Amino acid sequence: MGLFSRKDAEGRPHRLPGYAALAREDMADARRRRPDADLSGYAAARGLDALGSQNAAGYFAVLPLDAQLQFNVMRGVLPGGRDGCIYHWLRAWPVDGKGDAVGTFYGKLWAPPLPKGWWKPSRHDIPYIGWMFNPTGEAEYESAIGVPCTVAATLLPEASLIPDFVIDNRARPLLGGNRIKLKERGISGFELVHDGAPPPDAVIERLLAPGSVWRQLLASGGRNALYELYVSRGTVAIRRNGYVTDEGALDGMARSVCAAAEALREAVLAEADPRPFDSELPAVDWPPSGVSVSGRFPPSPWLEALHGCAAELSMTLEEPAAYHRAFPSVAVPGRAFAVLRGTLPGTAVPARIAFHHERPLNDNQGRTALLLEAAPGTEETPPWGVRVDEPRLGYSVRDGIVALWILRSSGRNGDLGDLSGFLTTAFGYAIERGLVET
Repeated sequence: MGLFSRKDAEGRPHRLPGYAALAREDMADARRRRPDADLSGYAAARGLDALGSQNAAGYFAVLPLDAQLQFNVMRGVLPGGRDGCIYHWLRAWPVDGKGDAVGTFYGKLWAPPLPKGWWKPSRHDIPYIGWMFNPTGEAEYESAIGVPCTVAATLLPEASLIPDFVIDNRARPLLGGNRIKLKERGISGFELVHDGAPPPDAVIERLLAPGSVWRQLLASGGRNALYELYVSRGTVAIRRNGYVTDEGALDGMARSVCAAAEALREAVLAEADPRPFDSELPAVDWPPSGVSVSGRFPPSPWLEALHGCAAELSMTLEEPAAYHRAFPSVAVPGRAFAVLRGTLPGTAVPARIAFHHERPLNDNQGRTALLLEAAPGTEETPPWGVRVDEPRLGYSVRDGIVALWILRSSGRNGDLGDLSGFLTTAFGYAIERGLVET
């Protein structure tokens, strides 16, 4: 393929018009634009599912969902004892119109195709640095270079109690962005970056207290050119530069992300306000249509779809934040953006229907869940739930609540999917398995 090709290993045009490495030892991986190792043997030895470049269910919050950018995807119970996902990531690292970005890069090549009207004056060579402060956003592929990274992630429903954030040692401009420098806390080289509101001060204090797990992870991880502790929509991840292939190092990342999740769980549970399932939570005050700059409510056409659904089912829309505080360990992947409370149609059974998202809302990638009160004596599942092949859904039993969920991935804004069919299937499964009483 030569030094640089706009095609991937299968001869398809590549998403990214360039590559670079954050460390000298990653340069060959960057040029190759994919790892040269197959980790299926590692997966088999640890009892993990080897998915190649396929998506791992439940981990849409951290996967790029692109076969050209994710490799050696593995999912299962990690060394460390939690359900998780490990994969190699060709990270789309944003650059300006000249291919430049803040930081040190090795072996960088930037070769974008000439755009239509390329001879005309353009402002695209003006560096845009807003992306440097968005910890959860993704780059536009046509304005990004591929950087080799490895990710280990685990689901943590309790993480939805706080805003998304990342702590990393990534180079950034001196000024600007929503960030908290950690040097004054004795953690040199790292910053906490958030999209909107930061995590509560008390949570940060507990996470980064002297001797804490997170503090130890940052101290050891800081030896890497890039090291991130990343929290997004109920998922915790460790992301570092390079394609890690050493089995001991992979085990170490897996154990570290499990430890990070347990420590975060302890730190955030003080923000919870557990309630019985039959509690009435605050109702929303959402307009019939519109857009909220602050994100107080989902934008149209979601508003119309959700209000219409609530009216059709004679259910009440509840505050999603109150739902997470009341039921912090409900294992549905992602964070809720809408919750309905009422009686399950056609029955006298109290229920909630929760719409979770694992990606930006306009992607419509997430889970639709039915929540019911568990029958007395129902055995609890592992914290991350159970996957069922027939019917194809996931479910969990935690804290007296049965949650059953299905993938919602049409990609169309405002599309709630076949809700009636899901409710019938999920409720039927719960009755068949004796998970609920009628």
